[in-house]
Amino acid sequence: MANQLSQHLLKARVASGELDSWISKEGGFQTFSVNSAHNLVRKDFEANSSPIFCKLWRCKAVPSAVLIAWRLMENKLATRVNLSRRGVLVDSLMCSLCGKEEETCTHLFFDCSFARQVWCLCYRWLGVLVVPHFETKNNFDQFRMSPASETVNSVWNTIWVEVVSEIWNHRNNIISKEE
Repeated sequence: MANQLSQHLLKARVASGELDSWISKEGGFQTFSVNSAHNLVRKDFEANSSPIFCKLWRCKAVPSAVLIAWRLMENKLATRVNLSRRGVLVDSLMCSLCGKEEETCTHLFFDCSFARQVWCLCYRWLGVLVVPHFETKNNFDQFRMSPASETVNSVWNTIWVEVVSEIWNHRNNIISKEE
């Protein structure tokens, strides 16, 4: 590939006396800006991304909370089970919040008695009755009001992300106090 690029560049002719300019895939000649490059990359990213992740990345939550939610959806959080799977020695695989089951992402955020209480309080505060889904992406997608506007659903997505972040932060505070 590098060889092909080199050959292509050697064949290119530069006309003296002409102004050099950028050519965009999108719309011909235009002035380059970081914003135009960002928009082009974002369009390409969104075209190749899952709708769930597009909703997540558009969320108005604190960036660190969105990152935690994304890592949860990808099962990449450093739960005790995930750390053990990566070869990290952990004192126990049991949940830091309830101590009753292994600390997986699904258990920690949706099946743990502490997490269920948090979600129950959240649903009650929002005035919603639901049977929550235990698969992370489906739970996120379920946490919205179907007939509501995109603005309202964006707020609900933000609430979901912040609740997930607070459960994770609470878990980490408990672990840091144990050490």
